[in-house]
Amino acid sequence: MANTVGGKTDPRPPIPVLAGLLAYKSSWSPPFGDSFREYLSGMNPSERIDIGCSICDGGFEITFNTDSKLQIETSTAEQALVFFLLKLLHKLQTVGTVTAIDYLAYTKWLK
Repeated sequence: MANTVGGKTDPRPPIPVLAGLLAYKSSWSPPFGDSFREYLSGMNPSERIDIGCSICDGGFEITFNTDSKLQIETSTAEQALVFFLLKLLHKLQTVGTVTAIDYLAYTKWLK
């Protein structure tokens, strides 16, 4: 049970983990070209990255459709960091409050 303002409730299921990458420069040439897209489309769902930023090259956000086809939105290098920040904040906002953690469950490993 999770404690809330309204009392005890059943805990929410965990949200999917957001994966991101922040780097100074990309070694891909071009940074978000066909090789980049092919590599990302071959990833398993547990390996996927959602958002990224290369300060020198631009930011990107990846969205997977229901048929696992990916869409990539990119920004210019000049807007990379702001693009990354705003997209990250939006993704965090859409998941809402994080799942309650039962910290005492971890204490059983301390004995």
